[in-house]
Amino acid sequence: MIVGKFFSVARYFTLILFGILLIFSSNNLNASTALPMQFSGSASLEDGSPVPDGYKVVAKVLDFQVYPSTVNNGKYWALTVGPSGDSYIGATINFYLCYLGSDCTEQGNILANESIPYLASTGLTVKNDFNLTFPSLPVPPPTPTPIVTVAEASTYSGFIIVADSVMPSGAQLIAKIGDYVSEPAVIAAPFYLDLIVDPKDLSFVGSTVEFYLNGFKARTTTTFISGEQKSIDIIIVGYPQPTPTPVPPTATPVPPTATPIPPTPTPTPVPPTATPVPPTATPVPPTATPVPPTVTPVPLPPTPTPIPISKKISTKLSEIVPTATSVPPTATSVPPTATPTESSGGGCFAAEETSFATGVVNMMFLLLPVGVLVGMRRKNQNK
Repeated sequence: MIVGKFFSVARYFTLILFGILLIFSSNNLNASTALPMQFSGSASLEDGSPVPDGYKVVAKVLDFQVYPSTVNNGKYWALTVGPSGDSYIGATINFYLCYLGSDCTEQGNILANESIPYLASTGLTVKNDFNLTFPSLPVPPPTPTPIVTVAEASTYSGFIIVADSVMPSGAQLIAKIGDYVSEPAVIAAPFYLDLIVDPKDLSFVGSTVEFYLNGFKARTTTTFISGEQKSIDIIIVGYPQPTPTPVPPTATPVPPTATPIPPTPTPTPVPPTATPVPPTATPVPPTATPVPPTVTPVPLPPTPTPIPISKKISTKLSEIVPTATSVPPTATSVPPTATPTESSGGGCFAAEETSFATGVVNMMFLLLPVGVLVGMRRKNQNK
């Protein structure tokens, strides 16, 4: 009996406790168990024109800001809001339009006309037609001008010209602004390089920069501008001529060198080279010297004297005595015969030209012995 009453009381107590927990869980759902809210929709201006592409839409709940969504074709997509903590339940979600290039954390973003409270839910809340309207496009704030507190160094390079003199060896070129003195520049005549003027004090900006070569002031000056890199030619006029330093003679005697000089070697005669030199076969052209004709007198043969035939002719051939009748020369002049020079056919049997009269005479000399023999034979026959 007692045990039954105990179970009845325990059952009622359990039902009451379960009811209390159920009521508490339904009325006190906190943000740690709530799922986020997601928004998508159009983004336009109050005049109805769509927000240009590239601008960004961002949502904020108190100090919580979500990752922005970029506008494309006048719409934004999947802007998700899901903070954690009881303080965000019921707080207002505000939407902002950010200017181009912004991460939506700066000032100057435009607040949308629409807003919604953040509600706790046991499921994901999706609003795909949550359209936003903005009064205007955001304008980026002006870039603040940096405050310069230190002057930047300036660098000079160029020609260095020393009029009426020469560049001294090991010369140093420096710059001065008031009591400031720079480090020497690198000199590679006729140039100087990297003369750095770095006073760091802003009060020197706009002051005159003077140049000095070995302490001698140059005619050229310039104005100091912070951070300037400038090419400037430095001209120096009236630089003192260097005084030559006399060198005293050295009184130290120079001892003679005891190094023996080797004899000059006798050159070895070189025997002549027995290389035969072939004769040069240079043809000697014949000299075309004309040979004048030689006038050779041709003797005329004697005129044969007719021998009278007596009635009685000696029968003996030995009795016939030839007469020594001289034949007077004829007065016929024979033209001189030009002795021909030896022709290519040459030799003793070369033909030569004769006159007609000479030919007749020669023929008579040839026929005379024949006529004598014929006459003697007839005489013998008649006997």
